[in-house]
Amino acid sequence: MAPFSGFWKSFDGTDLHYRYWPIKRPKAAIYLIHGMGEHSGRYEHVASFFNEKGFSCISFDLRGHGKSAGKRGHASSYNAVMNDVEVFCREAKRLELATPAFLYGHSLGGNIVLNYILRRDTDFLGVVSTSPWLMLTTPPPKIQKIGAKFLAMLMPNLIIKTGLDVTGLSRNKAVATEYMNDELVHGYISVRFLNEVMKAAKFAIERAGSFPLPLLIVHGTDDPITSHDASNNFVNHCPNASFASWQSLFHETHNEDCWKDVLQYNTDWMDSHLTQKTK
Repeated sequence: MAPFSGFWKSFDGTDLHYRYWPIKRPKAAIYLIHGMGEHSGRYEHVASFFNEKGFSCISFDLRGHGKSAGKRGHASSYNAVMNDVEVFCREAKRLELATPAFLYGHSLGGNIVLNYILRRDTDFLGVVSTSPWLMLTTPPPKIQKIGAKFLAMLMPNLIIKTGLDVTGLSRNKAVATEYMNDELVHGYISVRFLNEVMKAAKFAIERAGSFPLPLLIVHGTDDPITSHDASNNFVNHCPNASFASWQSLFHETHNEDCWKDVLQYNTDWMDSHLTQKTK
């Protein structure tokens, strides 16, 4: 079956661009949410891998990202993003019908999937969160945090640069080059959305012990962008969680030279929970 893409209207009329990689008779579906500044098209190889393992895959560009509408790097609130994900899940279900599904997110998407499960009622079999944005590896100085909160009150829609060092995405230097040459990638975030994401990270950390679904968190030990230690601590406080710590890998474990090994591990984890469901 050929992949295809299109647009959905979100709850407030915002056009959200989606990509769908279907297969015949999938054993399960993966609903995938990308990271800050990127877009769903960067997961073509990830979706193809999961297709070969018997999973259909569907993703969408967050508002303000990729081909979706909205000011680049901005959302009016974190709840607006939660509502977008709810629309995504509803529309994906229409495509997948009764197929059981896993929610899968990377970086900002990893933050989003954790929060979505904690805040909304769902029927996912489990969650995979890779390199989640719970804390940054190098947290900003306290004065910058105070300044960001002040700006969020005075000029909430102000767009600032994320300051992402693309060399931290992967040890494979070609990944950074491709990222910089990708016209759909951007390096911006609004001060309001930055504060919303940081508050959401704190919300998730404080409620790790009540996470209701099986969870796999995946993180490279040498990630210079989001904190490996924060992921480990989250898992230590979550009764249903497993931690896949990948030695020496950077932020995008799915774009390292050993990416197939990483995705196979994630596949095996999902398969194990599919098996448990059928027993």
